[in-house]
Amino acid sequence: MDIFSASVNSHSAGESVAEMRRRIGRFPVAQLVFFASFSYDFPELARLMQEAFPQARTMGCTSYAELGNGGIGRGTISALAFAENALLNFAAAPATDLSRDAGSVEKALAAMETQLGCKLLDLDYRRHFGLSLFDGRSPNIERAMELVASKTDFTFIGGFASDDFSLGSIAASLDGVAYQDCAVLAVVEPAGKFTLLKTQSHEPVGPVYTATKVDEANKLVIELDGRSARSEFARGIGIDEEQLTEDYFLAFSLGIMAEGEPFIRAGAKILPDGAIKFFCTVREGQRLALMRVGDQVAQTRKALEKAASAIGGIGAILDFDCAHRDMYLQAEGKAAEYTALFHGAQMAGFATFGELFMANVNQTAVMALFE
Repeated sequence: MDIFSASVNSHSAGESVAEMRRRIGRFPVAQLVFFASFSYDFPELARLMQEAFPQARTMGCTSYAELGNGGIGRGTISALAFAENALLNFAAAPATDLSRDAGSVEKALAAMETQLGCKLLDLDYRRHFGLSLFDGRSPNIERAMELVASKTDFTFIGGFASDDFSLGSIAASLDGVAYQDCAVLAVVEPAGKFTLLKTQSHEPVGPVYTATKVDEANKLVIELDGRSARSEFARGIGIDEEQLTEDYFLAFSLGIMAEGEPFIRAGAKILPDGAIKFFCTVREGQRLALMRVGDQVAQTRKALEKAASAIGGIGAILDFDCAHRDMYLQAEGKAAEYTALFHGAQMAGFATFGELFMANVNQTAVMALFE
């Protein structure tokens, strides 16, 4: 096997990294992607991880919950290790100070072009994909991804680093250095077959609105169909406006439909004036379908089976799974049933505060699947 996964749970960064080193053993690591609980001292952990695998490039971030072969963990580290012959190319660079340095993303893209010895636009989308780990607190993420899309012709996937919803300890790392207010970007060329998967387990259940008044900079929807966003959202799900609380956003969301496929915009906060703050930007004039979460286990199983058929089986999985999906699975008592879907594959993933599949989406699982 050219790809190997491991999960550990220890009391300190040093103990955890030492245990990760033991678990991986003599596997010849060339690249290591890891997700670590927010409870660790992440700068120390990132440094120790690089020191433990000095011959490898390491890329990781903080996490609310970690997914691995043992299920969904908390207070753990989950990692996917690639041998040298698993990836033909792996170029990576950090974009730092996103909120202040408008050119940081371009600098990161240029650094990856230098590593690869070619323009990113020259790379074949059938052979390459991008990885991205963002600090979700940064205000310029969507603009950053628009810039990435303009400079590339292949799909970027990834997620926002997460914590315990305090937004205090979020960070990402590359080559042992931890960053905040950042994007860590990578270009990957697998040696074998791969496919990228986006699954959201939502179904349209009611009206389709037009966002008639928005505040894009603050991700606010002020009016739907010319009326208060709060009142229209509540009416759509069949409750009085006064009954609508943020708890409903776990089960109900809005979706932008593209060729029959929803791209989810999840509500984050209800403001006193009736506006709703979303995790993704909604643009004025966009059409938005009211969506409800369906059977996440069944929908994900169906998506994985289709993907496995396309590449002849799934040997390894890199998963970016929304924290809200994890919360919903826990509430439904289906977490074990969900993680059983990945049995037999080398797997690492984490519960994100936002998912990336070319653009920012919510309440979605985004995966890179390797044969």
